[in-house]
Amino acid sequence: MTRQRPAMLDLLRRIEETGGWDAILDLLAEGWSMRKIADRYGTDRVQLRRAMREFCDTNLIDQAIRDGAENAVEDAKEAMDDATPETAHLRRSQFDAALRLAGFLHKEKFGEAKPQTVVQLSIGDLHLQAVKQIAEERRKPIDAEFTEVKSLPAEASNGHHLLD
Repeated sequence: MTRQRPAMLDLLRRIEETGGWDAILDLLAEGWSMRKIADRYGTDRVQLRRAMREFCDTNLIDQAIRDGAENAVEDAKEAMDDATPETAHLRRSQFDAALRLAGFLHKEKFGEAKPQTVVQLSIGDLHLQAVKQIAEERRKPIDAEFTEVKSLPAEASNGHHLLD
């Protein structure tokens, strides 16, 4: 184990005494913010994130964050369902905010679907199309002006005929 600073060692000790990483993952899954969790453990978010990256499985962290996003949306939906006419607008705004945040935290479930463009190319078809286009262009008459040359002065040909 690398040499840890006293603040990190103190944080790790508190984490271990209060249920280990599972307890922190449970708080994340309940929708707690990193600030609230850090305050509970007597540290700041930066120190807590650093400890999590170094000592906790990132797949478990990601899953807990996705679970927290789902729970936050579910809680906001329930609050919106239980709203009175006076609080309906506020609850709807809270639901929209929870849904937007969940879209960042759990893109697969709550993120906006980006349109998928499927492009299928056939090299054979492209080649055939290019050959047809070239053949078509060769069949088109060339738009040019023809000037008839009657004869060249003797000095221009140096005594040689042009078709020799």
